[in-house]
Amino acid sequence: MPNHAQITIIGHAGKDPETRYTKDGDPVCSVSVATSRKRKGEETTSWWRVQTFGKTAEALANYITKGQAFGAVGEPVIEEWTDKDGNKRSTPTIYADRIILLGKQEDAKPKQGGHFDDLESDVPF
Repeated sequence: MPNHAQITIIGHAGKDPETRYTKDGDPVCSVSVATSRKRKGEETTSWWRVQTFGKTAEALANYITKGQAFGAVGEPVIEEWTDKDGNKRSTPTIYADRIILLGKQEDAKPKQGGHFDDLESDVPF
């Protein structure tokens, strides 16, 4: 039987997205996202990493800035790593295949100029 997991989160960018490139020149963009919930008068914040690839990475890098609310849809994974002190750590990550801009369109101006109409039609949002 096939397995599939998909997650949708809505939160605020904790910092501006960071873009790196693979050996083949494909963009990979990451941004930290804070989600909050209130329960019994107490607010709890969870931090996620949203990682995108290809055209979605280019769009994320150009349209999301620190503090901006947005949604991400994709595959949830727990990335495990070892810190500089040798401690094992883990980071909840979403390999997003779709980004949803929230707020007014005029608030989400591209960093490199242009307008939403300039994006190619296959950008996934």
